[in-house]
Formats: sequence, C-alpha cells, structure tokens
Amino acid sequence: MADERFGIVDYVVFSVMMLISALIGIWYGCGPGGKQKTTAEYLLGDRQMKNWPVAISLLVSYLSAITLLGVPSEIYTYGAQYYVLIISYFIICFTVAVIFVPMFRRVNITCANEYLELRFSVGVRMVGCVFFILEYTLYLFVVLYAPSLALEAVAGIPLTASILTTGVVCTFYTSLGGLKAVVWTDVFQSAVMVGGLITVAVIGSVEVGGLAKVWEINEHFNRTTFFDFNPDPKVRNTFWTLTIGGAFTAMPVWTVSQTAVQRFLAIRTLKDAKRAVWMNVPGLIVIVTLCCLDGLVIFAVYSGCDLIKDKKITSNDQTLPYFVINKLHNLKGLPGMFTACLYAGALSTGSSALNAMSLVILEDIIKKRVKDLTDSDAARLCKIIAVVFGVIVIAGAFIVKYVGTMVLQLAYSIFGICGGPLLGIFLLGMFVRRANSKGAYAGVFSGCALTAWVFLGSVFYPPNKYPGTTSVRECQFYKDAVYYTSLDHNATMSLNLTAEILNKSQAILDQYGDGYIHNPHKPHGIGIADDFYHISYLWFSGLSVLTSFVVGVLEIVKGEFDDRPLDETAKDGYSGMYKKRYRGHSILDDERSPRKSALIDAVMAEDHFSIVDYVVFSIMLLISALIGIWYGCGPGGNKQRTTAEYLLGDRQMKNWPVAISILVSFLSAITLLGLPAEIYIYGTQFYLIIISYVLICIPVSAVYIPMFRRIKITSVNEYLDMRFSFGARMLGCAFFLLSVTLYLFVALFAPSLALEAVAGIPLSVSIVATGVVCTFYTSLGGLKAVVWTDVFQSIIILAGLITVAVSGSLEVGGLSKVWEINKKHGRINLSDFNPDPRIRNTFWTLTMGGTIALLPVWATTQYFVQRYLAVRTLKEAKRALWLNIPGLIIVVTICTLDGMVIFATYADCDLRETKKISRGDQVLPYFVINKLGHLKGLPGMFTACLYGAALSTISSALNAMSLVTVEDLIKRRINLTDSEATKISKVMAVFYGGIVMGGAFAVKYTGAMVLQLAYSITGIFGGALLAVVTLGMFVPRMNSKGVYFGVLTGVALSAWVFVGSVFYPPDTNPGLRSVEGCSFYQQALINDTQGILSKYDNGTIRNRFKPHTGTPLADLYSLSYFWISGVSFGAAFIVGLIASFAFETEADRRKKVDSKLLFPTKAWLRGFLPGHKFTWEEEEVAYLSQGNEVQNKKQENDLLKNEDTKL
Repeated sequence: MADERFGIVDYVVFSVMMLISALIGIWYGCGPGGKQKTTAEYLLGDRQMKNWPVAISLLVSYLSAITLLGVPSEIYTYGAQYYVLIISYFIICFTVAVIFVPMFRRVNITCANEYLELRFSVGVRMVGCVFFILEYTLYLFVVLYAPSLALEAVAGIPLTASILTTGVVCTFYTSLGGLKAVVWTDVFQSAVMVGGLITVAVIGSVEVGGLAKVWEINEHFNRTTFFDFNPDPKVRNTFWTLTIGGAFTAMPVWTVSQTAVQRFLAIRTLKDAKRAVWMNVPGLIVIVTLCCLDGLVIFAVYSGCDLIKDKKITSNDQTLPYFVINKLHNLKGLPGMFTACLYAGALSTGSSALNAMSLVILEDIIKKRVKDLTDSDAARLCKIIAVVFGVIVIAGAFIVKYVGTMVLQLAYSIFGICGGPLLGIFLLGMFVRRANSKGAYAGVFSGCALTAWVFLGSVFYPPNKYPGTTSVRECQFYKDAVYYTSLDHNATMSLNLTAEILNKSQAILDQYGDGYIHNPHKPHGIGIADDFYHISYLWFSGLSVLTSFVVGVLEIVKGEFDDRPLDETAKDGYSGMYKKRYRGHSILDDERSPRKSALIDAVMAEDHFSIVDYVVFSIMLLISALIGIWYGCGPGGNKQRTTAEYLLGDRQMKNWPVAISILVSFLSAITLLGLPAEIYIYGTQFYLIIISYVLICIPVSAVYIPMFRRIKITSVNEYLDMRFSFGARMLGCAFFLLSVTLYLFVALFAPSLALEAVAGIPLSVSIVATGVVCTFYTSLGGLKAVVWTDVFQSIIILAGLITVAVSGSLEVGGLSKVWEINKKHGRINLSDFNPDPRIRNTFWTLTMGGTIALLPVWATTQYFVQRYLAVRTLKEAKRALWLNIPGLIIVVTICTLDGMVIFATYADCDLRETKKISRGDQVLPYFVINKLGHLKGLPGMFTACLYGAALSTISSALNAMSLVTVEDLIKRRINLTDSEATKISKVMAVFYGGIVMGGAFAVKYTGAMVLQLAYSITGIFGGALLAVVTLGMFVPRMNSKGVYFGVLTGVALSAWVFVGSVFYPPDTNPGLRSVEGCSFYQQALINDTQGILSKYDNGTIRNRFKPHTGTPLADLYSLSYFWISGVSFGAAFIVGLIASFAFETEADRRKKVDSKLLFPTKAWLRGFLPGHKFTWEEEEVAYLSQGNEVQNKKQENDLLKNEDTKL
C-alpha cells in the first residue's frame, strides 16, 4: 500500500501551508505587521480591522476540520437532507446582526462575560468564564483530533505525531501574533479550504462519470430528499431539526462565544460589524455546498458497496480520507492538498479559540485579582496562556479516539451542553429587566445538567443511525456469497468449499437479501428513551437555552428582585436600546453608559411588557403551534396524507368550528386595530357595518355556497376553468394570489406594529416571529389545524377585547360616563343618511357600499370557500355561515365600545394634536400601554388578542394560496399522486409565508390606515372577480372574452380611483375634537399665545367636508374607500357583459354550457309558487348521480384553449 501514502509532492504542499501559517504569526508578532505590545493590539487588533478579513475569519473559525470531515460523512451516511442547514445560517446572522452585535458594542466590553458582570454579578461572570473555557477546551480536543486522524490515514504518520504537529504550529502563531495573526491566517486558510474541497469534488465527480451521474445514483437510492417536514425531534435530520434546531445549535458560537465577540469588537464601526456578519452567509453556503457535493460524490463512488459493511472504514468520519487515498492517490499532491485543507480548518478554529481563551482568562480572572497589571505585561501573559492551553488541548486530543461518536455530532453536543445555557442567561439578561443573578445561576446549571443528562442517555439509546438506503451488491464478500450458494454439490466439492464457508455465505444472503439495506427509524420501545434520550443532537442546544431561560424567569416569579446597582446600559437591555430608536433617538457607535451607575428606576418598566405579559403572550403562540403539531403528525390529523385531508379537512368538519373559523378569518388584526381607531376618529357611525353582514349572508347562502358545493370543486378558480377556459382560471389565480398577498402584508404588519408599541420589540423581530409561527402550524396541520386554531384564537380575541373595554370604562368612570362624553362631543351619529358617496361613513356607504366591499371576501375568496366545502352537508354549510352573524355583531360591538372608551379617555386632549400617536391605528396600543400598563398581564392579553386575529387570517390565507397554486398551476402541468400534492402544498405554505414576512416590512412606508388599506386591496381585485363569477352563473352567453375584458377593466379602473384617492382623499376628520385639556393649550391660555388660540377656537376642532373643486375627476377620486369594490364590480360586470356579446364567435355560440354550471334561476323562482318546492340537496344529489359529467367538461374546454390563446 506504499503507493497509497504521501508522496514527495504531498509533503511539499502540506509543509508549505504549515510554514505560511507560522510566518504570518512571526510577521504580526515581531515583524512590520505589529509588535502586539498592548492587550488592545493583541486581543482586539487595536479595534481597527476591516470587515472583509474579519468576515472570512468568522467563517473559517466556525468551519473547522470537524465540518470539513463531518459534513461529507453526514451526507454519505444520511443523504442530502443535511444541506437544508444553510437556512439556519440566515436565522443566525439575522439574530446576531439585530441583537448581539449592537448590544455588545453598545456596552463597550472587551470580553463577552464582562456583560454578565454588568448585568448580574461577578459570580455570574465567573460561571460564564468557566463554562466558556470548558466548552472550548472540550471542543478543541475534537478539532485537533479530526485532521490528525486524516493525516494518519493518508500519510501513515502516527496519530501522536500528527496531533503534536498541529498543536505546536497552531499554538506558535497564535501566541506570537495575536488576533491579527489569527484573522489573516484565517484568510489564507480559507483559500486552502475552498481549493481542497473543489479539487476533491471535481476529480471525484469525473471519476464517477460527471455530476449528472452523481445525482442520478444518489436519486436512485433516495438520498436527494431535502424537505422532510416530519416534526418528530427523534428523527436525526428533518426540515425543522436542521433549520430551527440547527440555528439553536450554532447560535452560541455566533452570539456569545468569545471567538465571535472579539471579531465584532475588532471592527471600527457598528455598520461594518453587521456587514461582516452578513458577509459570512455566501461563504457558508459555498463551503457547505462543496462539502455536501463531496459527500454525494463519495456515495456515488461506493453506492454499490457500503464502506462500513465492507469493513473498509471503522468510523463514518473516515469516508473522505479513505476516498482521497483510495481513488485519488495517483494524483500527486492531491492528498497533500486535502490534508492541508483539513489542517486549515483545524488551525483557524484552534487559533481563534486559544486567542479567545487567553482573553477570557486575562479579563475575567487575572485582572480581577491583579490590579496593577500594565498593558504590556497583560499582553505577555496572554501569550503564555495561549501556550498553556495549547499544551492542554494537545494532551486532550488523544482521549477523543476512545469516543465512538461521529466528530460532527460530538462537537454540536458540546455546544449544546456548555454553550446553550450561556446563551440562555445572556438572553435572560437582555430581554427580562427583572432577571437577577440567582436566576442566572439556576438557569445555567439547570440547562447544562439537563442537556448533559440527555446526551449521556443518547449514548446508550442513540437515535436511528442509518436511515439512508445503502447497498452491498458490488462488495466482493456479497458476490462470493451469491456465487458459492448458487453452485451445485459437484462444483462445491471441486472448489473444496467447506460447510463453514457455505453456511457463512448463506448467512450473508439471509442478512442482506437482494443486496439493498433499508434502515427505517426503529424506536427503542422504552418510554423515556424513546421520547427524550432519542432526540436528535441538533436539539440539545435548543433544550439547554430554553431550560436556562425558563428557570431564570421562574426565579423572578418567586418574587425576589436584585437591587444591586447595575450598569444602566446593560440593565436597560435590548428592548431599551430599541425603544430609544423607536422614540426618535439614534444609537451611535460611541454611545456608552457610565460603569456601575445607580439602578434604573423600576417605574420605567411600565412602558413595556412585564414577565406576566410575556407569559400570557408566549402561551398563546405555543398553543397555536401545538395545534398544528396535533393535526400534522398527532392523533388529530392522521398525518394529513391527502389533499382532501390537508386542504379541505376531508370534507367532514362540523359546522360550529367552521363558523368560528370563518368569523375570525374575517376579523383580522386589521379589524381589531382599525375599527376602534375608526370609532375614535370618526364616531360611532361605522357600527352600521353590521347591517351589511346580514345582507352579505343572503346571497352567499342562497347562491354561492350551493353552486360551489354542487360542482364539487376544490379551488374557486376551478369554476372559471369549467365555465370559461383555462386562461380565465389562470387570470383568476393570478389576481387571487396577488390580492391575498398584498392583504397579508397589512394583516401581518398590524399586530407587529402593536407589539413594537407595547413591548418595545422591534418591528422586524415581531413580523418574523408572527410569520414563522403561522407558517409552521399552517404548513404542518392543514385546514384542520387552521380551523381549530381559529376556535382557540376566537377565545383570545373576545377575552382581549372585553378586558380592554371593561378596564378602560372603569378607568373613565363607567359605561354611562363613556356614553355621556361621546354624546357631548357629537360622536353618537348613527343616522347620517347623506347619499354623497364622498363622505367616508354614511348609512348608505356602510350598508350598501359595505355589502359590495365585503361580498367578494365572503362569496368567492378561496379561504372562505374552503370552509364551505369542508362541512359535511349543504345545510350545515349554510348554518355555519349564519352562525357568524351573532359573533360578528358581538366583536364589532366590543370594538366600537373600545373606540368610545378611548375617545372618552382623551376627549379633552386629542392624541394626534399632541403628537402622542403618528397614525390613527396606534390609538388602541397607546391606550393599553398608557392607561392600563400597570395591570400586569393586560398588555400581554391585548397583544395576544391581536396576534390571535392575525394568525387566524394569515393561516387561512396561506392554506388557501397553497390550494390555488397546487390545483390551478402545478397539477395542470405535472401528474402528481395525492401524497405528493399534499407535500407540495406544505412547501407552498412555507414559500408564501416567507414572501408575506418580507412584504410586511414595506407596509410601514404607506400612510393609509390599515382598515382603509385592507378594504381597498380586497375591493380592487375581489370586486372584479366576483362580477365575472356572477355573470358566469347567471348569463349563459357570457364567455372567456368577457372575463378577460371585464376583470382587467374592473381592476384597472378601481386601482386608478384608489391611487387618485391618495392625492384627493375623502373627508378625513369629520368628528368633533378638543384640546381644552392639553397642557400646551392651557399654557397658551395663561400666556395669551394668539397663534395657538386662533388655531383652536375655544379649544375645539371642527372639520367640515370640503370637496375638491380644482380637478374635474376629484369627485371620482374622493369616493369613500367602501365604494372601490363597487367600482371594480360595476366596471367588470358591464364591460364583461358587453364584451361577451361584442366579441362572441361562432365557436362560442356552438359551445354548450353545462346546465350545472349555471344558477337554476327558473327552478329556484318556481320554488316560491304554491305547490312547488326547490331544494339544493335534491339538485346536488341529482347532479352527483350523473357521474363525472362536470369534470369531463374540462376536456371540452381544452379544445377551445387555442382560440382563447389567440385572442
């Protein structure tokens, strides 16, 4: 095997790399690169380093030899699912850039654990120091062992010599050159890593026959599955484990690890530090992609003969070294490049960790006891400490070979056991103002103990080790077994085959059968082992973070409060930092707080969430997620295997939960925020909207529900395909997806705006949190999860609204006082019969305009129609619709009462005039936090109420968008099984959830109130679609040309009116307001300030409607937003009808419209005559007995597609 060892070229390549690393240390240690005389120079690069080398250093410090060895082994053993881990990098970088980088730079620390002293106590800092040193010492054992193992395999160098060589070089240049040497060596080593990975991937794929062949082989063995949404934490690699669990696993390394914090502080500005974090993402993706490709290549090479079964390797971590020496040894220099690649990873991580541990020992231990230490002495001590820890790590690396766990799994487990608890108490200190040192102690030790217990248990009850399909068909031992057992007696005798050989051959065939090895997940059957010890190692860190955080919070609940004077900046935490930004202040790079200032006044806590609020709010989100899990993978949903189960609840749902689901899907956070704001600004006239609800239910229950159930459709646009053409269906699909997406931007923005106001949590964080939870339980549990979550959230909505109304009215002096104040100011205005459509709220606008505005939502919106179809019978579907009316009236009544209560509270001092709020939508959140914040838990209940409404609406819409995409787009082009369609529906829910989260950020730049914006969006698109669907049901000669012209005209005209209304808005302030009680007005009276007194006549603001007279189209632009849907509906109806007759062709006249696609007007009217009765149930049964007549109609419509396309 001498030809499979290092050659001269390999030794040269490897030695040159090691020499360059040492020379960089010499350059920065004693050459022109810097003498490193001070600790600022040695440990932080004098805080003057550029962002791009720091970004590369962050990258390669994380991507150690463990990654470069472990990821290809993971792919080889378990398949390509691991590649999904890259999603977690975005989550990590977002968290680091938004929270931790600004926080650490803000408090101007040198060591990460210094924050723990500022926030808690010296003792907590010492605990953090011990845990960090323990974590990285154990981790470096593995880091140093991994490349040494490879060098032993490819070069024949004993493991002892390999470990010593690596450890000495790493310790040398770290102790000599400090952080600058570490960073610039990392830059050099990143090039070596990428070069080595690319070389292995390219040459290996050529060996197999090209990348296409590599993919084909892996796909054949079902190893290219990327999206396994199984939520079972016991399965090693799933989408949730790799994204959420993976984010928690790596988060301690990127957030509170000294190796990362040093680099954040080494950059000149905060902006550059954030940029350095985000610059990691492309590099991470490139490296992980190459590692995954290497794993796929290796599996393709040995797909016919599993290396473990063939006893070529004894550990999975040896797959990549074995491949290099077995297949590529004849390419001189390549084994040297490969080993240099692994050593680059080990050296970069090892040097970073040694430098970080030197800093921690110096700052956390030595400087606390040696007060007169000069800066130069401290720098020399750091170098000595680096050498000491280098020796310890070299010694410890020899122990790792006796551990049987894969290096990647072992490293991540160490992060979870030691790093997770540290992250937990850092989060506790940043987000919980009342957190104390006792909670920190209890949290960190509890998290560590529990995770260590789970890890040790997993050693004895390991998770499924070989879930991927492998083969031994090409192994020599299997071929021999097949050959020997196929021989007859005479051939056996001639080959001198003994009975022992034949028995062994038969045993091999009995064990491996056809040569393929399938490894399904096999639970141990022991309760605690199955459910706890058996969880994937990627959840260890999440478990420890959650445990330490929760235990720390529980310590607060005991009622103890640490009144020790603390640093103001550290105590104020993350929410305080962003509250300053929210109030118009900026956080500068050089903004620092004085050390050891007095304790912040506890009164400041009234401006944001208390512990009770967080508990109330968190429980609501948790229950929503658990319902998704119950129906996605628990007994409640039978795994949602079919589209009928996932998208329509198997058409077996009861009417009362569906009724509640319809109600809360309509009552989004837009309604719950917008309606009280509408009452506060314009008066109680809006309450008349409840009349439109009754009017809406009449046509929906009489026409649309029976028609859609009659033809057994799944998607509303499916009707357009049956009735008109495939093009009409695509048009409806496009406009539905566009309108709902725009609407969801607003629906997600509204509660996030409230959470920012009441909790101090940045808008970006709250948007992402809401979107992730909603996407999670929608994609997992389907319609059943959506409906039953809506039932739960309806309770939250009612509880929140009632609590605000009751508490607020008591604050004012009772309901009678609320009514009296509103009446005094002329706000009880329920009888305005002015027919002018330019007035925002009149009787006719709210009843007629409201009906037309909301009818498209209730009649033809997909997420409402889904619920009509999910109920077992037509009678129950109608009952579910009508059951909404009492609920709607109750909710609108309470929202109206909330608006009246808020107005009564601020009747003498208008909030907008005092600049307390910048937009009307903020009145309810401002009232809650300003007047009711002292009632602990109430802000949490209020925010949970808004979130309940938002989650119900968004989940309904995501589920509906998934259905439309699958039914209208994907199934038209790809033949899918029902289970495949269900999986794609879940993927689409996740996809649209991501889009909605991104779009919600744009809403804050629009000036319109959320209620007005939402009604305008649904009106523009919904009105036109309702018109053509209605024409299709009632006008037999309506054709696809009319659909095209009608929809496009209706959308264009109503969008034009909406855009015009931005420049020529309708009456904006009709309500009577006052500033008599405002301090600025009282001061003006005292000082006789005529400017203010003349502006506010007697302290009263009267706003009369003033029509725009300078523009001919101003009257059209000034229409109330309720009439926008009417404009869209009317234009589409008229133009669609005219175009159908004007452009009717001979083919259109010959086309026979199935009677079942038309509303049976004559039969329906005849049912009102004496002696006649018409029932939809009979009509439905008669239709269904005809078989698949309507479904076959699709084939007839396909014949006319060409003509429609030409048009």
